[in-house]
Amino acid sequence: MTKMGKTEKWFMNRPGHNINAANRAERMLQYVDLRKNQNFLEIGCGNGAACKYIAKKYKMNVVGVDIDPEQIQNANKHMEGINNIQFSEGDSTNLDFNDNEFDIVYSSGVLHHIGNWDKTLEEINRILRSGGYYIFVDLAYSHFTTRLFKSWAKKYGVYTIDDIINFMKNQNFEILQQEKPEGVLLKTHTVIFRKS
Repeated sequence: MTKMGKTEKWFMNRPGHNINAANRAERMLQYVDLRKNQNFLEIGCGNGAACKYIAKKYKMNVVGVDIDPEQIQNANKHMEGINNIQFSEGDSTNLDFNDNEFDIVYSSGVLHHIGNWDKTLEEINRILRSGGYYIFVDLAYSHFTTRLFKSWAKKYGVYTIDDIINFMKNQNFEILQQEKPEGVLLKTHTVIFRKS
């Protein structure tokens, strides 16, 4: 797994990006059966903007995990009035949570940083309850690009959206919602999966 560089971290921590992150998470949650006291996990939470918004608005038990300790320090700032949230440093390929612990797992812009992305998806399957949701928002590459770069880009997640979908279907997930990809060269895909 690779950590973000200084430039990417600066971009991700900008106020405008924080608003977009919260709005994106909320837009995805409209497809999910929401109830109070559900357990929500964001993998690659960064400075925690989306987590804080969800904790305040939806009264869920929210956990944010990021591999970067500096981002977790940032996330733990400005927590006034939010009691249903916690942040911790962690590796998404080996999450320190119990089986079937979460109702919703969300990751946005994370999987393409993880060479062994399939291990992260296995962990998501392990920690999600039956009937739980995985919200995937990330880059995915063309079949040509993955063939070209897979052999030498081992530290990064190089996959097609078909790779992600097929992997999740093999883990007994169904597609609940899939949006048309955004972008030209690098396409961002949004898929909401539900665990059978």
